Amino acid sequence: MSTTRNGRGRVASINDYNLDPKMTPAHRAADCLNWAAEHMPGRPVSMQMLVKIAFVMPRLPRDESPELELFRRNKMSQVRRHLVEKYQRDLVAVRGFGVRATTGSEDVAGTTFQVRTKRVTVAIEKLQETRQLIDPAEIKNRELKAMVQRVSEVQKMLNSSEVLKKLELPPKSEE
Repeated sequence: MSTTRNGRGRVASINDYNLDPKMTPAHRAADCLNWAAEHMPGRPVSMQMLVKIAFVMPRLPRDESPELELFRRNKMSQVRRHLVEKYQRDLVAVRGFGVRATTGSEDVAGTTFQVRTKRVTVAIEKLQETRQLIDPAEIKNRELKAMVQRVSEVQKMLNSSEVLKKLELPPKSEE
């Protein structure tokens, strides 16, 4: 995908986005990120700019502003949900620069899918460590004992070398 040009012949920037004041802040932020993915693919939007657009502010908020902190803590999960449900995109944090929406299947596979696959692998390892701390013979609660035995069967399947091999991530390529 290439960066589009706006009507004036210059490369599109986030300032070209036309916000809809009737949307909720989370919907407006998701809409903005979707627009950015279409018009400036791969380029992140700073959190300050996203908050300015989401809350229809006249200027960028300061780093320590309550709106910025509120948005980071309480709105980003809603923004991601709107991106996934309405635009079939995921949210990618670009450390030090901001956030962006994914641009397609390859982008999702190379970003959030890899991160979540690694989390599954780590979770399987941690489950194994935790299970080794449990002696089912010491558990008196029947339901708890049954749950440990049920999960142990699933854990054995997950911990098989075949499953772990399938979850192995490819090495990062130098492009």
